[in-house]
Amino acid sequence: MKSNNKQKNRLTLKIASATFVLAFTMALFLTTMFTATKGLEVSYAAGETATTNTPPVSLSYSGEILSKPMTYMDATLPLGDIMKAKDTNGTVYDLYCVEMQNGVSGSGSYINPVRVPQAYETGLAWLIQNSYPVSANSKYMQGLPDNNTKKYVTQYAIWYYLDQNKVTYTSKRASTQGTLLPQLSATQKAKIDELANGNTAGSPYAKKVIELATDALNYNKNNSGATSIGLNTSNVTFTRSGDNLISNEISATFNKADLMDSTYTVAIDSNVNAKVVNVDGTPISSVSKNGTFKIAIPVADLDKITDGKVNIKLTATASFKSAVYQYSSTEQAPLIVADLKEQATAQLNIPITKITKIDSETKKPVSGATLKIATQDGTTISEFTTDGNPYYTSLQPGNYKLTETKAPDGYEVSKETKEFTVANDGTMTTVEFANTPKTPVPNTASNIPTYIYIIGALIIVAGAVVVCSVIKPKENK
Repeated sequence: MKSNNKQKNRLTLKIASATFVLAFTMALFLTTMFTATKGLEVSYAAGETATTNTPPVSLSYSGEILSKPMTYMDATLPLGDIMKAKDTNGTVYDLYCVEMQNGVSGSGSYINPVRVPQAYETGLAWLIQNSYPVSANSKYMQGLPDNNTKKYVTQYAIWYYLDQNKVTYTSKRASTQGTLLPQLSATQKAKIDELANGNTAGSPYAKKVIELATDALNYNKNNSGATSIGLNTSNVTFTRSGDNLISNEISATFNKADLMDSTYTVAIDSNVNAKVVNVDGTPISSVSKNGTFKIAIPVADLDKITDGKVNIKLTATASFKSAVYQYSSTEQAPLIVADLKEQATAQLNIPITKITKIDSETKKPVSGATLKIATQDGTTISEFTTDGNPYYTSLQPGNYKLTETKAPDGYEVSKETKEFTVANDGTMTTVEFANTPKTPVPNTASNIPTYIYIIGALIIVAGAVVVCSVIKPKENK
């Protein structure tokens, strides 16, 4: 009995020893695996001013201004062609007679252009632009039987307008050379009034003369002074649209729009390859005088900024037929209307905000984060998803908050509220917002090298051999 107890105790001791060896083997295996896998990296994919055109110094003409004397306002009076003159470049100008006189025919030349006083220049230019031949179909020319009559009304309206402005002229006629004379005599003005208010055949034409000249006087009164153009850029803002920052609509203002060409040009000079575009985003260089345009800034070009600012200079140029020049000769002093080119420039102050989403450890860009920009009172301005590149936008000067609503894969959602201020001097605002990677859970099935499995298997086999060697003698007995 004692012998059996001793054998039992020995067997128990051997089993305990084998169990200890097996436990030690497993512990050694786990320790080996932990040591081998401790240094393995776990990574997550990181995302990737006014200019006046100089009139011709000299003009040459061939033709006639009037074919008969115009002592009285006779509606049946025929007129020759409106006299034309050319400059040395071949540009043709219409000439208008300042002095009432007999017809001047043949050929000649005019020199030394002098700009007429601005006190009555604007209305005079407007009158010519709204009558024959420039506007042969204007309302002032409607109802007149032929172009000869239209010329008649235009020329008399010029004289009537100058007379109402109390403009006098120095006569070129041999009989009155150098004499300062009024435009219309008392007899002529009385005849105009008689025809305009009476019931004679000539009254419709006289009424046209008075209507045209009176409207020109009113236009001059309301639009006197220099011609000007302006740009409405005080409230320009930019919005992110695809690969561009697009401004709101910009317009130009003109104080004498009736005298300008139908379009004006807009040029742009910038350090970011900005372009002038229409409302549909198509690049343009000219704009309708009643139209608007926008500015497009390629977002990719914002990476090229070296001084921290976007520099944009706009130049709008409009052409006005509002400069009236008087030429001199030995015979008379006709008028021409020349172009004025006016310019307006604007230097835009564009606040740009650059937002970069980065890994808190590697400092590399991170894609897939959804961020929200809001004002201090919580009003959402915009929401966007990062793509690994800096995100550019344009915010008005003020204070803002940046928060994260969705984290990139493999990162913790940031609880931080990033506050920043956009300055009002156009300096670029830079904001960095970091994400912390999630703590990785080791995947032993995928990250443990094969040799670790082999070592572990050998240790287990060795342990099993020890156990078997202990148990086997008992079985033999």
